[in-house]
Amino acid sequence: VKNIFMADTPWTKPVPDFGFFSGTSGGFLGIGRIGVKGVDSVDYERIMGPIEATENNGVNGFLILPLLCLALNILMIKLNPQQAGQAGGMPSSPMGFGDGSDSAAKSAQASSKVMMYVMPVMMFVFALFYSSAFNLYLVISSLFSISFNLTYNAVFKKKDKIEEETTANTTYMRKSEYEAMKKK
Repeated sequence: VKNIFMADTPWTKPVPDFGFFSGTSGGFLGIGRIGVKGVDSVDYERIMGPIEATENNGVNGFLILPLLCLALNILMIKLNPQQAGQAGGMPSSPMGFGDGSDSAAKSAQASSKVMMYVMPVMMFVFALFYSSAFNLYLVISSLFSISFNLTYNAVFKKKDKIEEETTANTTYMRKSEYEAMKKK
């Protein structure tokens, strides 16, 4: 990425032309205009014209950060299926309370499963059209989140294993077994 304030895409130039900078050009679907007001086109062209004319003003990026953002969001969802409504999901309501609660829980689980696929695509679209600085924030945030979750899960898996061993080593007897043992 040559300019972190522009999108990381091959169709974006690192140094914008005046129409893009001032917000007077249409842009792609009206998206991607900086919209700085109070700048004269003559002054902008006098200062930025030589920079725009250089060969370094080709493409700003090659979709690396948006694709990395998409991959990391998919990885986060694969690492945390409970949040996406797959394993665990919503707890069932107590028996006899609320009519249709099972269908509501199934509906909520289905909608969260849809969001599991929509969220990474939505984050990819945001990363595609916003600045590379925003993409960098998304990627770093996802990396921190993944590393935290992996560390947290590793620590608690170890703790759960110790608790399982402690429980397995502890013997619980029924009252009838205790009384039979006492008679012997």
